[in-house]
Amino acid sequence: MRDGMAVEAEPPSQVLDNPQQEATRSFLARILGRSLVAAQA
Repeated sequence: MRDGMAVEAEPPSQVLDNPQQEATRSFLARILGRSLVAAQA
């Protein structure tokens, strides 16, 4: 969620393993305490 809107619409496992949005990567990095690098398409 960002500004009240969902930023990812994939299954939870995909969002956690390979988030597509910078907002999701940033959130997960803060919560999980790890760096996330998304594959560039």
